[in-house]
Amino acid sequence: GVVLGHMGVVLGHMGVVLGHMGVVLGHMGVVLGHIGVVLGHIGVVLGHIGVVLGHMGVVLGHIGVVLGHIGVVLGHIGVVLGHMGVVLGHMGVVLGHIGMVLGHIGVVLGHIGVVLGHIGVVLGHIGVVQGIEGLILCCNHGGEAAVAHPVTNNLFIF
Repeated sequence: GVVLGHMGVVLGHMGVVLGHMGVVLGHMGVVLGHIGVVLGHIGVVLGHIGVVLGHMGVVLGHIGVVLGHIGVVLGHIGVVLGHMGVVLGHMGVVLGHIGMVLGHIGVVLGHIGVVLGHIGVVLGHIGVVQGIEGLILCCNHGGEAAVAHPVTNNLFIF
């Protein structure tokens, strides 16, 4: 009982450590989620700038003949790339928000792990106390110590 109790204490403390690690990782997920949101918004802004520059290229492309045709082609490429930047920027915003949500879930699960770890510590200490009480009772009733087999419940007297 004492050994199993101490094993429960150790496992409980490991649960506390893992719970705290979950809290830290959850907070890191929240921070990374916010960074993703910021980068996504930057992508949206840069995408819109690309659209504006692309349309300017289209307008300037129509002014010249030879250079104008090159400008038109490059302007259309700029418009396409700008719209792609807008789409990718919005995707970055969505993924950033998902990262924030998952980070908050990680924080909650980490706190739950901490609570469960502390419960394990308490139960382990209870097991230690019960094991010690059992040995004291056995020793007080005849001077011999007896341990019950966990499956068969047979007593081993020594």
